[in-house]
Amino acid sequence: MKINKAFKDPSFWLLTGINAALVHQYYQHPEAFTTLIWLYWSQSIVMGFFTFLDILTAPKITADEFAAIVAETGIKEENRSFVKQVTKIGTAFGFLFFFSVLHLFYLVFIATMKKSGPFDWNMFKYFLFAFVAGQVLTFIQHKIQQRKSRPNLGPSTLIPFMRVLPLHLTIILPTFLKVGDMGFFLIVRSIADIIMYIVSKPSSRSKEADATLLSTQQNINM
Repeated sequence: MKINKAFKDPSFWLLTGINAALVHQYYQHPEAFTTLIWLYWSQSIVMGFFTFLDILTAPKITADEFAAIVAETGIKEENRSFVKQVTKIGTAFGFLFFFSVLHLFYLVFIATMKKSGPFDWNMFKYFLFAFVAGQVLTFIQHKIQQRKSRPNLGPSTLIPFMRVLPLHLTIILPTFLKVGDMGFFLIVRSIADIIMYIVSKPSSRSKEADATLLSTQQNINM
């Protein structure tokens, strides 16, 4: 189960620790909310960048693996040439475009929000470093996993959206509702971040499974 694997995942514990520290920071210094908003936005940007890098550096699909995909999905003969042209580079830059547009709108929103306190650069840079360290660790874990299994690039492009949209909503909705105490919503956001990290762990399929699938399909066609 994913929850059992999460307890053995250092990235999970690092993310949990960062979120807990940020909530504690807010309750100790409510004026730090402005800094927190920019930190959360920056966390999403870092997450998107490493997803882009992860897709871009994914292992190439071999001829046998592509044949297995065809066998599994039943791609029609006339569409196979098109599918082959959809490279990981196109997937990576397509993801980057839509992710950037989303965060451009969110940037405009938080830039026009009423400030609840001064921007704390020291707090920002230390927590941002922690977020980057967590993403580097996750990226390394993905690369190690991809040596043994082939990633599914389609779901990989959706994972960051699955994580950031609920997180942004927990900040945006209370702002529209003019909620004074944001502590509860920061706790909800932190819990959502941890849960979505577990749920959205990228799926992959072993190369041995692809070979078995291809062999089975070939036997059926004989």
